[in-house]
Amino acid sequence: MLYSISFSSTSVKDISTLSRLSLLHEIYGHATQIHNLTLLSQLYQLEVIAAGGTHVHDISSLSNLHNIRIDLRASQVKNINPLSNMPRLTTLNLSSCNLDSFPHEVLNKPSLQVLHLHASRISGIPDGVLSQDLYHNCLDSLRAHFGDLDAGAATITDV
Repeated sequence: MLYSISFSSTSVKDISTLSRLSLLHEIYGHATQIHNLTLLSQLYQLEVIAAGGTHVHDISSLSNLHNIRIDLRASQVKNINPLSNMPRLTTLNLSSCNLDSFPHEVLNKPSLQVLHLHASRISGIPDGVLSQDLYHNCLDSLRAHFGDLDAGAATITDV
């Protein structure tokens, strides 16, 4: 049984053959040419997807995965709404991404423990609320920011 596979910093473009590895738990494919994660939706044992620095932009196929850590830093992802359906998303790294928004459903997941958003852009969220470095977990500050907004605080954008 293959537990983990790494093809980081390679010229890999197509990972469709991985869909046959039903017991695969970890995929590491940073800095590759992959752009499509659709067939990973069949890997129900998958716990780690690390595909930062790739051309991935659509993550809707990941919504039926369960206990998962996702690293898509410096990818082309803009819409993370599909992550709202992930019951046990634990870690999310979207550093250096330009997100359309950050859904409350993702932010308020009880399972979410670590959130990295260093050098990311999210409409309506000041930079100071996001991760201040690559290893800063901004989950508490982002939850506090949205809590303040829900309580009636004025939205402040960076100047």
